[in-house]
Amino acid sequence: MPNYKDEAGEIVRRLMIVELGRQVPDDESFIDRSNEFRETANNSYGFAMGNVAYEEGAEISRSEMRRHLLVWMQEKFGLDKLPKEQLKPQEIERAHSKIKYVEMKICTHCGNKHTKDCCNEYECNARSTKRYFINAKLLSLIRVENSSDSFFDN
Repeated sequence: MPNYKDEAGEIVRRLMIVELGRQVPDDESFIDRSNEFRETANNSYGFAMGNVAYEEGAEISRSEMRRHLLVWMQEKFGLDKLPKEQLKPQEIERAHSKIKYVEMKICTHCGNKHTKDCCNEYECNARSTKRYFINAKLLSLIRVENSSDSFFDN
């Protein structure tokens, strides 16, 4: 503690006592509940934790995964119409580290990876993007009725 001349009538020495004995109980800590909070706040993550599993070599398209997410949300929240929620691929990857999201340019003529001379009808503009998850499978297949693929491809 500093010892100096008190000319203004202030306290010369100050002693601070802080009680450090109290701790946050485990059931109230935020660290233990962060995954539970993420599941409730982030629909893509919550869907992945309960409905998506790792399976070596399996593939599922992004549009099919989104279709199942929307039906899952409709059932979970009791909605009359399908919600306009976007699927977040990074949240699916976060939920399961071995599942990977892939965007690949494919040739519209042959369906293979779009590379120069991939087929006889090759053109640089004749390509499309294929978006899918590898090593992923759905645990519960939800029957989707009256669905338009153009709505789910977003």
